[in-house]
Amino acid sequence: MNELVVLHDSGKYIAAEQLAYQILETQPTDSEVLYYLSRTLYMLDRNEEALDVGLQALSQAPADEWILFLLSEIHQDLHQWDEQAAYLEQCLRLDPEIADFHFAKAGNIINKFSLQFTIQFKMSQFIRPNFFSRPVINPHLLKSAEEAVQEIHLAIQLDPDVAEHHVKLGAIYFMLFRTEEAEQQYRHALQLEPQNAETNGSYAIFLLQENRVKEAREHCELALMFDPNQEIALMAKEQLHIYETQKEHFFRNLRRSYHLKTKVAPHAEHQLQFSKILLEEGKVQPIRQLKAYLRLMPEDLEVHLMYGKAHYDAKHYPTAYYYFKRLNRKWPGNPYIEGWLKELTQMSVAERNLVPFLKRCIILPVKLVIITLLKTLMFALSFYTIPKARRQQDAQLNRLV
Repeated sequence: MNELVVLHDSGKYIAAEQLAYQILETQPTDSEVLYYLSRTLYMLDRNEEALDVGLQALSQAPADEWILFLLSEIHQDLHQWDEQAAYLEQCLRLDPEIADFHFAKAGNIINKFSLQFTIQFKMSQFIRPNFFSRPVINPHLLKSAEEAVQEIHLAIQLDPDVAEHHVKLGAIYFMLFRTEEAEQQYRHALQLEPQNAETNGSYAIFLLQENRVKEAREHCELALMFDPNQEIALMAKEQLHIYETQKEHFFRNLRRSYHLKTKVAPHAEHQLQFSKILLEEGKVQPIRQLKAYLRLMPEDLEVHLMYGKAHYDAKHYPTAYYYFKRLNRKWPGNPYIEGWLKELTQMSVAERNLVPFLKRCIILPVKLVIITLLKTLMFALSFYTIPKARRQQDAQLNRLV
């Protein structure tokens, strides 16, 4: 028996399988041998055989929590989440002090509601109580996520030095738009295992979602240095390649993500990060996002300056001028505010007011008229092109018949 354990633990699974069958010829009901044979088959990716042998082991020792846990792992690999959950509940009833059981239960909960995301419409994790309210996370899924968080917290209490627990918790927090808590968990995981490739890769993905590309590249390179084939690190490398070669696509995805994030969780840090993303993209000025941030953090002078500059860059010169005058009354003598006021007062009154007037009263209406005409034309053409396409399809079908 000791030889079987040594072969299994050293990764010599073929030899362990052969020895297990030899032992079972004389001891066919030995639950421990059946357990190691089942685990060996599981490690060889022969899940159906592993499940059959595991059930035999369970019939000999129905109260062995490790046999039950092995069966739960096999069902996880077979994507049979309900069966996995049932075995994990039995494990926790037998011994609730095992961290692995709580962590596996959290993973099971996540897998089950991730499956719901793929079955349902991709935005169904969010609901909008009425047309005018902001979207919120579906309460049923939120309850499941909070249950998973609770299970991971229990696992961390029982075994606080496992980096994987903190990485998984960080991923759930990020999914729930709790960005600061997510980063704390990733950093804690890196403190525990700084040379873990998966941890560095996961943190790189998180940083990319936060548009912190330089840091993401560093952690991606570290992850690939520790393990060149690490799956999550390779995903991060692909995203970095998209950033370098298809920036527009990269920023479009970021913009959509943060647009939703600021709707569901309109925290100050989300509004500010969204503003920085829009500024880096350079297509529009983040006036609305900075205004939302300043409603939550009215004493942040640096962002007040960013907001005034955004109006200046958008050629809203009168708005920028009066805004900086108001800031000067609140923070008199500030050199940055005085510098902007000097810049704006050096412009002539006509120049300061004519450009916004032309933009708002002439350029913008003309642009709207052109867009409306184009949309009307496309709508009218659709009445012709759609029946024509159908007639062509009917003709092709008639030829086939």
